Amino acid sequence: MGRRSLAETRFVAAALCAVVLCVGCDEKQVSPVEVDVGAGEPIRFKPEAAFAEYVELPGLRNELRITLADYEASCEQFVPPPDGKPMITIVVATPPNMVLQPGSYTWAGSDLRGMSAGVQSHPVAEPTVRVGSKGYLFGAGGGVQLQAVNLDEYGEVSGVLGFEAPAADGHGPTRIRGRFRAKICRSNRAPAPQ
Repeated sequence: MGRRSLAETRFVAAALCAVVLCVGCDEKQVSPVEVDVGAGEPIRFKPEAAFAEYVELPGLRNELRITLADYEASCEQFVPPPDGKPMITIVVATPPNMVLQPGSYTWAGSDLRGMSAGVQSHPVAEPTVRVGSKGYLFGAGGGVQLQAVNLDEYGEVSGVLGFEAPAADGHGPTRIRGRFRAKICRSNRAPAPQ
């Protein structure tokens, strides 16, 4: 084998660096999410918009609202999905005295939403999906695993979606699966008691 020229060696070194950098970037890339609303084919998409809002309602509950959309949605105002485009919203709600932190939050269904006279009695994660102008509620089953939680303004939450419910009321089984990472776009914490 002959010796490589200096230009060839530099080119190979630059190519190897680019490959190493791309492998490191994969972790930051958007992961696909799969949604099955129980009617038609499942939808698989990489969210174009991923954001979360956090609010503490003193004496009632704490809410983290995660939005993943296959279009340019906004934290500032509701932007309805265009025809055929999905938007997933997961509301993780905890009792007012419970700090929202990494862990599993399950969905036991609307009958067990966890509220008594408007006060959250136990933690839940409630999924809803819109595809175009149609909205879909999900039956009990599965939940969300929050892996990282930074609720400060401009913080971030990430985790794994694992909602799944059997067929019911004339619809097929429903499912939401995938990993997500969402920036906190709004954080309204209650003032500390004095």
